[in-house]
Amino acid sequence: MSPINPTRRGVLVAGASAAAVATIGSSANAGDIATGVVFGRVIDADFSRVGAGRSGNGIPGVLVSNGIEVVASDAHGNWALPFRAGAFVFPIRPRDWSIQTQSNRLPFTGYRLDAKASIEPINFEMTRSRDPRRFSVALVADTQPQTSLELGYFRDSILPTITGSGAAFAINHGDIVFDNHALYERYVGLIGATGMPWYHCPGNHDMNGSDATSRFEAYKAALGPTTFAFQYGRATFIVLNNVTPLPNGRLTSSGNDYIGRIGPDQLLFTKRLLAELPEDDLVVVSFHIPLVGFEDPADVSGQTDDARELMRLLSGRQNTLSLAGHTHTTEHHYLGADMGFAGPGLHHHLVLTAASGSWWSGPFDTSGAPVSLSRDGTPKGFHLLDVDGTNYSTRFVPVGTAGDSKMSAAIVAQEEPSHTLAEDGLRVVVSGRCISCSQLGGGRILVNVYDGGPRTTVECRITRSQAGVDQDIVIGLVRTIEIDATAATLFAAHQSSIKPWVVATPSSHLWAGEMPKGIGAGIYSARIDIRDEYGRPNSSTFIFEVTA
Repeated sequence: MSPINPTRRGVLVAGASAAAVATIGSSANAGDIATGVVFGRVIDADFSRVGAGRSGNGIPGVLVSNGIEVVASDAHGNWALPFRAGAFVFPIRPRDWSIQTQSNRLPFTGYRLDAKASIEPINFEMTRSRDPRRFSVALVADTQPQTSLELGYFRDSILPTITGSGAAFAINHGDIVFDNHALYERYVGLIGATGMPWYHCPGNHDMNGSDATSRFEAYKAALGPTTFAFQYGRATFIVLNNVTPLPNGRLTSSGNDYIGRIGPDQLLFTKRLLAELPEDDLVVVSFHIPLVGFEDPADVSGQTDDARELMRLLSGRQNTLSLAGHTHTTEHHYLGADMGFAGPGLHHHLVLTAASGSWWSGPFDTSGAPVSLSRDGTPKGFHLLDVDGTNYSTRFVPVGTAGDSKMSAAIVAQEEPSHTLAEDGLRVVVSGRCISCSQLGGGRILVNVYDGGPRTTVECRITRSQAGVDQDIVIGLVRTIEIDATAATLFAAHQSSIKPWVVATPSSHLWAGEMPKGIGAGIYSARIDIRDEYGRPNSSTFIFEVTA
């Protein structure tokens, strides 16, 4: 059934505060409902089919919401909420229950209310299921096709890898399309073919029209509400919209017509929902714009101005994670008291790799799709969230020519300015050729750990085998904030296929070290050993030649 026009026996999602409206008892009828209230029941569909009485098939304790208030269904499955015209009402899927998918195979996340309150009940049907303790979630961001052809690139490169990932479901973190909202219908059909549920939150390129109060109408018609939540296992997933349009044609200093802001209504929804959850449950919050800005901390359209309010709400919970996209970069942030998070520990905020990389641009790989290396040198791809009870870890899944590589490494050497492709005029990534001793003098090794962050460690060991004896040199690598030379070189060499706004940007996951002084002619291997944000080891080796 459609999330916009389901039958009155449609399925909905979570609830309102108990103080907001009295719960309707099993004997309630339309005459007992005051004007301005929406009401219904949460029903065990299997129990209904065997002819149980009206009061016997209700499911108690299911949270239902209108995006602000949150209530729990009573002993007979009844619920009631304040009526808000145009809002979605939805049940918050409880663990070990399933809600029927819609005809387009999207998970049902909400029923949109008409302009006037109805006296007809809205009933949500559920069936019993069993959520696993361990499961994975595909974390996607910025799929962002601008054309039908680019949607085909998404179909051919990203979707097969997600389908084979073993994920229980996927969450797309916004910029579902690139302003071309006519692509929604085909997009929905493609993700339906994966056989897994896909949840969505909107991005700035999902806005339509010029009226700040109705700029997500196309998105809602295609994908449903912009605020909702659901549970799976011991995890609760909260999906928010933090893209706030600016009114009256106003623009930010960076020329955007929106800012990053969750807003008081969604914060109130989050507060009320959290009050209903066990304190040790895993809470995962998804939205589009990052909480904090790495590239430009002053850009109000690249970070969330009320992030501290969200952090205060999450404070006191040990198991929390927040996820965003938007920047077409990969970033790990750990937020503490300075951002309003009072612990325990630090709050992990992960900015996800863009599925479209550099907006589906660049030279083509062997499959016929653009390489689309991201601005920080990360391949296009997605992440997996692995959950075990209330514990989690994440991992990056590159797609395309990167294979399953977790890093890239290059020697950045001295070069004549006329031969350089990188932006500073002093260096060039050495690839496919030998390096002279004079070029290597003062050169560096640069390692891009695609999913690296502040907790990642990197070590390089250079080995030369001479007369049957291995000689090892260990290079100390330190995290550096700079442009990835590989990305800068690729973009400069393929300007005709790179979209005009795409430039290499400082990366948060680069490590650099000086090449050894006086290294002589010969053949060398360089082994890169890393331990990622979760302490997991990985390694890669490349070979280079030095000439006299």
